[in-house]
Amino acid sequence: MSTLLNKPVRTFIVYASIVLLASVPVYFFTVDHIWLSELDENNEIIAERAIYQLERTDYRIHNPDSLFSFWNIIQPNARLERLDNGMAMPNDKTYTEYQDHVNPDYKWTKDRFRVLERAFFFNGEPYLLVVESNVEETYETVAIIGFITGGFFIILSAGFIVLSRRMSNRIWLPFRETLEKLRSFRVDESQRVVFPKTTILEFNELNDTLDKLIARNIGVFRMQKEFTENASHELQTPLAIIQSKLGLLIQSDSVSKAQYRLVEEADRALARAVRINRNLLLMAKVENNQFTSKETVKLAVEINEVIDLLGDEFKRRSITLHLAIDEQPVLFANQFLVTTVIQNMVTNALRYCTTGGEVSIVVEKNLFVIANSGTRPLNRDKLFQRFAVLDDNNPNTGIGLALAHGICKQNGWDVSYGFEKQTHRFTVVFA
Repeated sequence: MSTLLNKPVRTFIVYASIVLLASVPVYFFTVDHIWLSELDENNEIIAERAIYQLERTDYRIHNPDSLFSFWNIIQPNARLERLDNGMAMPNDKTYTEYQDHVNPDYKWTKDRFRVLERAFFFNGEPYLLVVESNVEETYETVAIIGFITGGFFIILSAGFIVLSRRMSNRIWLPFRETLEKLRSFRVDESQRVVFPKTTILEFNELNDTLDKLIARNIGVFRMQKEFTENASHELQTPLAIIQSKLGLLIQSDSVSKAQYRLVEEADRALARAVRINRNLLLMAKVENNQFTSKETVKLAVEINEVIDLLGDEFKRRSITLHLAIDEQPVLFANQFLVTTVIQNMVTNALRYCTTGGEVSIVVEKNLFVIANSGTRPLNRDKLFQRFAVLDDNNPNTGIGLALAHGICKQNGWDVSYGFEKQTHRFTVVFA
């Protein structure tokens, strides 16, 4: 994952590379055009001087044929040719020509020449002056320019990266300080965060916005915490009183059988209401991250305690328990939350296990698997939702699985469900 600063730097380098590659043909054609123009001008000067010197030569002293032969020997790049008297004088011609290399060892290469042809009269006879100039230096010039440009591009890119990193350490320092303060912030501690003042407008606006957001979150957290505490105190007391009064009523001798059944049903409903109220309050505390204390928890010990607590239920429904603990995993978490997860998982297995069936618990390193026999899979879409009906044959609703899932999510544990060979299987992987 790249940092924010590296993205524009990388884009700049890619863009500069594209521009550099695109500039190569521009360099070539521009230099080639300039070079050819200079050679054409040079050929014009050579031709004018040569014709001027020939016109001043006394042909009565020098034999023209011998003179031109000697000229072609000492001036290979400006040769003279005799034209037919009957043909019309041609106009000046400038063109590029490729010739074989003079060195026989380089027969496979061609030399490029810029040629000027100019006709003139000497001693009343038409002659043609051909001036040739080698233009191979164009490629060398472009290569040198490209090499120098590439070197400067590398220097520029390296300097830009170094400067951007140094500037980043200074410019982004307030942002990193803000980020560090946010990482250490805990809403349950209700402490305001003091962000550093900077000379950068955007960072100041960010800090002001974060300060207002944190203040609102602290206020909401306090309200939720107060509501949880008040609900825990205000609801549990009357529910306990009602449950106690129903217990006394059941034990009364004046209660008829019909009244006894009604009171017993009311007591069961009240017990379920007490359990739901306790779980809702517990879930609210979990979601508000109020269980901050952590300690070393031996998973096997907690499992054995939960099994001892629910042992009568196993016997009542004739359910066989298979327990396999290969290792002794140790967790660093809140002990109460770990116990809650295990208890809810075991209770769920008992609830959806067929009478006379089997429940197996497997404990390995950082792994807790609980399976129970069943007839049909649970509703996966509503598996971890509150008060969801997971099985039409078992209309019982609750928040046991939702609470276990919330605790696992808060601690970074992964919980999954599967159904295969008439067996429900829940797996919790402890990070």
